[in-house]
Amino acid sequence: MVYKMIKENGLALFGISLSIALVICTFLLTQTLKQTIPTNQIVKVRGVAERVIKSDRADWALEISYVEKELDSAYQNVDQAAEHLVTYFAKNGISKDQISFSNHRQEKLTRAITLDKLGNHRSEFLGYQVDKTVRIIGFTDLDLIEKLANTIGADVQRMGWPVHAGQPYFYYSKKT
Repeated sequence: MVYKMIKENGLALFGISLSIALVICTFLLTQTLKQTIPTNQIVKVRGVAERVIKSDRADWALEISYVEKELDSAYQNVDQAAEHLVTYFAKNGISKDQISFSNHRQEKLTRAITLDKLGNHRSEFLGYQVDKTVRIIGFTDLDLIEKLANTIGADVQRMGWPVHAGQPYFYYSKKT
């Protein structure tokens, strides 16, 4: 009789015993983990520290860029704008020895033009782009740099120079 009952309800009995075994194994595993991980080796740190640090130097990069059909003309315009920028800085308290220049960079600019419905195209020459970077590195008059960074965009645009002035980076270089 018991054999017949087990045979008819074997699958249900197997499921119940498997569930009980899983619960027992989980309990044993958690008890083992609690004993093997010591709680006295856990470190908890809380707190906030603030300190105001005033920058003591600034780096600033400005980009001069011209696009011209003739390569020589593009180079001349970039060099002329660089000279005007040095003069502008000299009038505002930055001497030429505090300014450095990168080498010229040039790129031939073209544009693809589609000629027909099949997608055939040709390249149209747009001109040469010549760039030069002007850098002021390690400058210590931070108020002057900040003032010039705020006014140079309007000043340079009025003069017609193609200069892109990025934001200056302010650093703290002294050890505490």
